[in-house]
Amino acid sequence: SPGEGGPWVWNTYQACLKDTFERLGRDAEAAHRAGLAFGVKLVRGAYLDKERAVAQLHGMEDPTQPDYEATSQSYSRCLELMLTHVARHGPTCHLMVASHNEESVRQATKRAGRLCSV
Repeated sequence: SPGEGGPWVWNTYQACLKDTFERLGRDAEAAHRAGLAFGVKLVRGAYLDKERAVAQLHGMEDPTQPDYEATSQSYSRCLELMLTHVARHGPTCHLMVASHNEESVRQATKRAGRLCSV
């Protein structure tokens, strides 16, 4: 249970995918409603060429963000969403900020500091 140490399973969400923000919000709310601890590892993403090739092979739309800037914006939106969930739901919501990007780490640190001081 959430009160006994947090999530046992963590999901990785790739900001490079177009549907990540919506999936992340939906999954966070579903876990909260079900009373489950929710663990998120937020990454920018990799394997873009593979994602695009699989989509093309199956005649599907490219699932990836169009460029680096769009991926950065997606990461920031997902980060803000999850930091807000962590602040609201405390021990039932956990976030691992996984990034080599200095600005993303800076954003996470500043925002977490503001949320914790409220």
